[in-house]
Amino acid sequence: MAIELFNFYMSLFKAYGPELVGSLILAFSIGFFYNQSTIKGGLKALCYAFYVLAFKNIILMGYQVSPLVSAHFGYRINIYPSVVEWINLSLVCISTALFISSALQILRFIFSSFTFSLICSACLMAAGFLIERSPEFAKLFTILPNIYISSAFLGLGIALVFVQSARQTHALRAIGLGFLFLGFYYTQAILFETPHTWIWQAIAYAIVLFLSLASQINLIGTYCATLERSILAERAKRDLIINASPFPILISRLLDDSILIINPKAQKLFNLPKDKIPTFTFSNYFADSVKRTELISRIKRENTIEDFEVQMKDPQTYKTFWVSLSTRVIDLDGELALYTTFKDITHRKEKETELYEKASTDSLTGLFNRRQFETMAHKEMNKSWRYQTPCCILMLDIDHFKKINDTYGHQAGDEVLKNLSLHLKANLRDTDILARFGGEEFIILLAQTEENPGFIVAERLRDSIENMTTIFEDKEIRITISIGLAFSKYFDSLNAIIQGADDALYQSKENGRNRVTIYKPSNSTKNSMPKPKPLTE
Repeated sequence: MAIELFNFYMSLFKAYGPELVGSLILAFSIGFFYNQSTIKGGLKALCYAFYVLAFKNIILMGYQVSPLVSAHFGYRINIYPSVVEWINLSLVCISTALFISSALQILRFIFSSFTFSLICSACLMAAGFLIERSPEFAKLFTILPNIYISSAFLGLGIALVFVQSARQTHALRAIGLGFLFLGFYYTQAILFETPHTWIWQAIAYAIVLFLSLASQINLIGTYCATLERSILAERAKRDLIINASPFPILISRLLDDSILIINPKAQKLFNLPKDKIPTFTFSNYFADSVKRTELISRIKRENTIEDFEVQMKDPQTYKTFWVSLSTRVIDLDGELALYTTFKDITHRKEKETELYEKASTDSLTGLFNRRQFETMAHKEMNKSWRYQTPCCILMLDIDHFKKINDTYGHQAGDEVLKNLSLHLKANLRDTDILARFGGEEFIILLAQTEENPGFIVAERLRDSIENMTTIFEDKEIRITISIGLAFSKYFDSLNAIIQGADDALYQSKENGRNRVTIYKPSNSTKNSMPKPKPLTE
């Protein structure tokens, strides 16, 4: 019994095994390796055709085994040869239609494989039905599946041999020769009416598989080379676009700030010749390192920054310029980088500075004007009151300035005002705020200054100006000034302290000019201090 079963299963394998195994291996192989093909549709149809061919053999093997299985459970199933023939023919028609569809798609004759395959398989089934019904062609019906399969393999082989695809020509022609060999095998079985020899059938499928694998290895190498050329072409296109851009573009590595790509416009903006690119990093061009830190912090949070205004510098000449930059994080050849574009706004910034100076400074002396002084002094006074720090304001006026204009002319008066402004600036701290308050009046805010130091500063200014000489048209002009001094601890607003300093100035003038007067709430003449007399031996 065991020997009979073994012989039975061997007969099944000889009848269906080589085609089943060969079809499955070819279906898996083609489906796996040709996924990236440019004729993906045709090869997909080819893959499905082999799956249908394998499915046909599984169904037929199952149908042959079913009587044994049913007998084991006490049932009886009869095998009808006509049913086997029609199952075989039906699935062969579908497989053949898919093979033909694949060949036509590879040759780029059709592009809708599903619809075509349905119509083609229906036509092949109809032809089989007509042949089976015709007495003179009845014998042909038994070999019709082999005719369909051999025709499909021969047609597919011819299509692959004559395929025109620059990237896959040699690979597909190699596998086409294998299909021609497989087609010749089925053809000789029809012509010479010899039964299928499973060994030769297995060899035929093995040859197709070998040629398929060899072509696929060639295809992989070709694909890798093509991919590399494509990457190089994309890089060249990217560099061309960047270099042709009318805007300065700089791409820097996010990790260490090194410059990866810089176009000619950016090279000109940053004064960076090609041979100097490795010498400097992007951070070297920031005039203020704090702004660079701010930019990196923002880019980590936002990923994209638009119109970030920052002052840059040339690290070779230290010349500064203003830019408005926009930047974003990109993946450049596998590493994170900053893609940054620039717009030179130096001219605009200079105009803004010029307008600001015109709006905030006095045109004659170059000092702050009254409005700008009040803006700056308001912030300083608020700070003084909040933190309980001392602060004072000096109001000074040139004595008998009208007499200078009447005697020497208004141009001489202007020279005196300019000379006085320069003298005051030279004798004050950078933290002090000096402004022309109007006409021949000037105002000074001394931050963090107590009464006694404030009076010393005022007295020093008064004394030095008394000894100052202004030369105009070979004439020496001397002036004196009167000063009023007020301290923040006696007032609760800026206007009040300015008024207090002005009242003290008025008292200085009333008490003989060329003197410093300190304002106090119970202000009296005792607060008016005459100029000290020089010491005598």
